[in-house]
Amino acid sequence: FQPRRFLSKDAPRDAYLPFGAGPRKCIGQHFAMMEMMLVLAQWLRRFELRSQNAEQVQPRALITLGLDRPLQVSCRERR
Repeated sequence: FQPRRFLSKDAPRDAYLPFGAGPRKCIGQHFAMMEMMLVLAQWLRRFELRSQNAEQVQPRALITLGLDRPLQVSCRERR
């Protein structure tokens, strides 16, 4: 496994398929996605994210909703 291959801007859109696709895709996909949501919810209860972008980031619709430029955020522990 070489994670740096996904850093390239030239990587194909379907280069990263963590659960596979088609009839042989991972049977634990839905459980893993639910678990990731729970972990993220717990993480967001403990930490606060703040935007570092001076200008407002605008949504951009492609196949899925994205942003018109990178979103830079800082993270700090809630008190």
